[in-house]
Amino acid sequence: MEVSNNYNYSIREHKFTIWFFRSLIFITLMVLVLVFTIKINESVTISEGEIIADNPQKDLKAPFDGQLQAILTREGQSVDAGDTLVIIINRELEAQKNQVDNELAYLKARAKTISELRSSLRTKLNTYASSTRISSQKLALDTQLLERHMEMTAYQAELMNSRLQSAKEKYEGDSILYHKNMLSKYEFNDARDSYLSLKESIVQLEDESMTYGGEKQLARNAYEKMENELILGKLELEENLNTLHQTEIELENQIKQAEATYTQLTKDLALQYITASEKGTVNFLFNTKLSSNLILKGDLLVSIAPETSNYYAKVSVPEKELPFLEKGLRARLKLNAFNQYGFGTLEGTLDFIAERKENELYYAHIKLPENNDLTLRPGYAVRGEIILKRMSIYQVFIKKIFNKIDGS
Repeated sequence: MEVSNNYNYSIREHKFTIWFFRSLIFITLMVLVLVFTIKINESVTISEGEIIADNPQKDLKAPFDGQLQAILTREGQSVDAGDTLVIIINRELEAQKNQVDNELAYLKARAKTISELRSSLRTKLNTYASSTRISSQKLALDTQLLERHMEMTAYQAELMNSRLQSAKEKYEGDSILYHKNMLSKYEFNDARDSYLSLKESIVQLEDESMTYGGEKQLARNAYEKMENELILGKLELEENLNTLHQTEIELENQIKQAEATYTQLTKDLALQYITASEKGTVNFLFNTKLSSNLILKGDLLVSIAPETSNYYAKVSVPEKELPFLEKGLRARLKLNAFNQYGFGTLEGTLDFIAERKENELYYAHIKLPENNDLTLRPGYAVRGEIILKRMSIYQVFIKKIFNKIDGS
């Protein structure tokens, strides 16, 4: 009986051993399969970092010295983009603007006067040209008329010279006859008077011809004198026009400078209305109870915390891991402000890697999704990992061994 019991016990023990080793071999094979088939993340550990808003707090400072005129908001109030928050005034700038405005009006009036004067001088210059043309035409007409008179006088003188020759021959013949008492004294005197009359007429014609020639020269001299006077007047007008043109150019430059100054002063005075550049909440406001209403340039007037849902994480990365980092890698972040078991991790994408150290550390930016279930705030501390790639368990194990060896 005892032999049977021992035999049965040996059979059960043998079967247990067989099944134990089978189970051990199966588990070993499963572990090997899992080691070679299951992939896990190879990652860069992020030990520290913080949440930063894309739109930081906006500090609105005084653009110039002035006096506080009105405060149209209060701390904690929500404001929209374009809302006027504070109004400051600068009497000196306003006085400068009024002065430049008056100076601009004076310069424009003077420029208009000079333009009208130039137009008048150009009209007068055109009149001088017309006068020159008229004088030239008058000289041509007078010269033509006098030349005709001279031609007619010369023609008459030529005819009278022919008659004078006949009268002279008759006078000489009658003189001989008169001295021989062959002709009466009356007829002799008549022949002599005719001869002398013709001679006198010829002398008069010669005098007229000389007079016409003199008048022709006088007309030429008068024309040249008038032409010289017109040229001198024209040169004087052109000189005056050039002077006025230079003055007009100087005035145009002064007007441009005054307009630029006026535009700049207008822009500066427009800055007296301190407005919100975007929607947000006022978290600081200039306190008039602690100071006077006098504002100095650069004084902080209003600070606005923008209402934004765009954030990124600025994280420190190990220097030895920098060669493996590249833009577009996924990252998983855990926020100290939230329990990751209850809220989960925050997914992001690596989009910036610094090329130099900051405070002895390299850093990177991880872009966060705009819409997430966590209410983020600038300054929240984070930790986590940047996923490089998927690796088998044995590859990770081998890499860690080599890293340990390199580290030692």
